[in-house]
Amino acid sequence: MSPSMAITLERRPGVALVHLAGHLGLDGRPGLKAACEACPADPEIRELCLDLAGIESADSTALALLLVVRERAHGLGRRVSVTGCGGCDAGRLAIADVERYFSVV
Repeated sequence: MSPSMAITLERRPGVALVHLAGHLGLDGRPGLKAACEACPADPEIRELCLDLAGIESADSTALALLLVVRERAHGLGRRVSVTGCGGCDAGRLAIADVERYFSVV
């Protein structure tokens, strides 16, 4: 069984910062989906920023999960960026391609 993912939502002016920690994979989909859907529904939120600094491991579904979040937010006219993904180690290789698909801050 994969370790769980903790999700914390922090609202800043115009930005919803979603902190992810633990294992990023399919098991975390329901929680991530709920957190991210609350953000685009708020008209004051113009950008969704996913903080990956706390991710300790990821499986092969990690990038696909992040891309689903991106497409849903873009469909509502919101920008999506990621932070905290620099220096991916061997346990985080599944999210190493994130810079190809996201604005990295």
